[in-house]
Amino acid sequence: MLRSSKAILEQQTNHARIRAARDRILAGRPERSNGALTIVALAVEAGVPPTGVGPRRS
Repeated sequence: MLRSSKAILEQQTNHARIRAARDRILAGRPERSNGALTIVALAVEAGVPPTGVGPRRS
């Protein structure tokens, strides 16, 4: 199944948000979360749903 360019762009944007959130948390400068080293805090910090963080399961 082919994915639309919109879906690919959204995934790339979410990955960039997650990387930026990871960097803020590891630097001790969270902006939106409590800074905990958890998937939930990373998702909150990145502004993505927790299901959007972590490995994909098929």
